[in-house]
Amino acid sequence: MRVPVLQGTGLRVQTVVIANQQWGLSVPQIADEYNLSENQVHEALAFYVAHSQEIDRAIAAEQAFESHHV
Repeated sequence: MRVPVLQGTGLRVQTVVIANQQWGLSVPQIADEYNLSENQVHEALAFYVAHSQEIDRAIAAEQAFESHHV
């Protein structure tokens, strides 16, 4: 399964989504934390809206894996 990443970076879209939805970071905070432009953050969040089921499944699978192995 291909993991969606922000073009020109190795940062996964799901990382941006987690930072926004679970950690409550704003777009400017995410941009600062991950050395991105605010436009890149908006693009990642827009991609999430269009592919939320796929990304939500990836997030859930990763969290389940971590809960069993950490």
